[in-house]
Amino acid sequence: ALVIGRAVATPAPGDLFLDERLAQVAQAVARTTHQMAIVRALMRQAAARHRAHEQRVLRASYGALRREALAGAQQQRVYEAAAADHVLAPGRTRVHIPRAVEADDDGAPHVVYLIELQQALAGAAAPSGWVVARRFREFFALHRELRAALPDMRGHELPARTQGLLLRPLDVEARRRGLEAYLQALLADPRACGAHALRRFLSSAAPPADAPGDGGWMQRVCKTVGDDIGPVTGAESMLEIIVQELGAQVAMQQGPEPAPAFVDPLSDLFVEVFGLKSRRNWLRRQAISILLRHIVGGAVERRVRDAVAGAVADSLVSALVANLRGSLWPAPRGFPTKFQGFRSRSAEQAAETEKRARAQVLWYVPRVLAAMVGRKNARDGAALLIDSVQSRRPNLSLALALFDAVVVAVFPEIKYQMDNFT
Repeated sequence: ALVIGRAVATPAPGDLFLDERLAQVAQAVARTTHQMAIVRALMRQAAARHRAHEQRVLRASYGALRREALAGAQQQRVYEAAAADHVLAPGRTRVHIPRAVEADDDGAPHVVYLIELQQALAGAAAPSGWVVARRFREFFALHRELRAALPDMRGHELPARTQGLLLRPLDVEARRRGLEAYLQALLADPRACGAHALRRFLSSAAPPADAPGDGGWMQRVCKTVGDDIGPVTGAESMLEIIVQELGAQVAMQQGPEPAPAFVDPLSDLFVEVFGLKSRRNWLRRQAISILLRHIVGGAVERRVRDAVAGAVADSLVSALVANLRGSLWPAPRGFPTKFQGFRSRSAEQAAETEKRARAQVLWYVPRVLAAMVGRKNARDGAALLIDSVQSRRPNLSLALALFDAVVVAVFPEIKYQMDNFT
């Protein structure tokens, strides 16, 4: 209860945007409650699969969410109790401009008008009050905004503007009385009292900014295990995608297993290469799988299908067959084929090319993926990747295996002969 009490903020006198703050708090409480439901379902899922590490992380995150929900609910009750006393209303809000003072900002003299407001509180003997300071240019901007928002507003006239750096004392006093009458006329008009421009002009607190995305329960889970998922996503909005995806998984956990996605093998390869199979990285592994499915899943699938469609086109297959025939059965001298053979390189050139390629991969990959998979995992994965590409014997075996698979698919009648031969 002590922790919750410290987290609750008392509305400031004259905060005319308390209704917007209340809406933000109510939205945050609803979002936290929804996230608690997701975490509870994931806890049941982890318990059914006997994953003690995930259960510990989720329990700690659920406790943090529960404390936030309780504090948010308490803050919501405080705002709801005070909301009616933080609204401009005819007959309840009184305004007075007692004096005008001269100010000098950066060598530019001007006059500032001190505006005192009093708000009658329900069930209280004494009203609440606050003071705001405004220049005449701010009064003029308010008047223009109100005329634009309420075109049919009549009877609210602003004192005329005068030229000159500073008015005479008599002129300042006349303008003070005119501005006070102007504000009193506005506060007697219910439509003007509800205008956003007047509330902003008379409020002691600025309007609330849009609530920034804090990552929600995903950030709390990551803080519990010591991993920061913010760099994994690169944008706070991606955390909402992860929350929605995990929520969908929770909703479907009682149903049939979903069909594997096209990008799942790519995700498995990514996890294997960059060493994310440990239980400490279980959340990061799941987040990367979701992000790959949403970010590159459609693009990779489309490119692979386009590449396959282009590879089996008649013109390309004909060219490949012609090149293969030209290299196996060269044409007589004077009749060159389209395929003239590969340019041979010396051993020194090949070694230098491999060295440069290795250095570039080991420099580039950790800088791109260190925030996503960790610096050590990125270095180890880059080394494994370049070693796999530059290993001649495994690559030759892989190429021959792929060639055998293509030959068997194109000429199924020779599969029997190949099986007997091997």
